[in-house]
Amino acid sequence: MKIIIDEFGFEGDFAENGKVAIEKLQTNSYDIILMDLQMPEMSGLEATEYIRKEMNLQIPIIALTADVTMGDLEKCKAIGINGHIAKPIDEKLLYNKILELVIKP
Repeated sequence: MKIIIDEFGFEGDFAENGKVAIEKLQTNSYDIILMDLQMPEMSGLEATEYIRKEMNLQIPIIALTADVTMGDLEKCKAIGINGHIAKPIDEKLLYNKILELVIKP
């Protein structure tokens, strides 16, 4: 993912799990979050739910996952995830989704 973000010309900060992502959000400001749903210690769904409910942040979040079911998509939507991209990542789709969520008309 770091290579893709670098190729887009964006700056990125990376967290190895949802708990670390939340810690980073407490001290840093971000334009968007790319959230892997399957992470150790705290999943992307748990982290997103915490970000939305406990931190009350509305930063755009794109879910990234290899396994996706209709149930997963409904869970993502219900907890406030703004978009979903299946792995393997379609780079053009990801780039366009990032622009759509970050650049306000």
